[in-house]
Amino acid sequence: VAAKPVGRQGDAADVAACKAANDLVPCARPDTIADGLQGRLGNLTWPIVRDHVDAVVTVSEQEIVAAMRLIYERMKLVVEPSGAAGLAAVLAAGWQQA
Repeated sequence: VAAKPVGRQGDAADVAACKAANDLVPCARPDTIADGLQGRLGNLTWPIVRDHVDAVVTVSEQEIVAAMRLIYERMKLVVEPSGAAGLAAVLAAGWQQA
């Protein structure tokens, strides 16, 4: 299962779009707080994702910030948004469906 931010305009989840289309879909560079996850799928990475990722859980900017806050409050750790995206996905409603 992969976690992917949807971005500020809701268009950042390229992995989710490619999995839904079952093909490599060109996407613009997203505007998201999770800048470490802004990489695009390409001809080398798409076959790996296609074959080994069963589901993609998308998370909003607010869910990422809430996960960062939870990590800080409970663990006293400051993490970058990209590092909190996984926890945000587990806490998201979409996780139950994945």
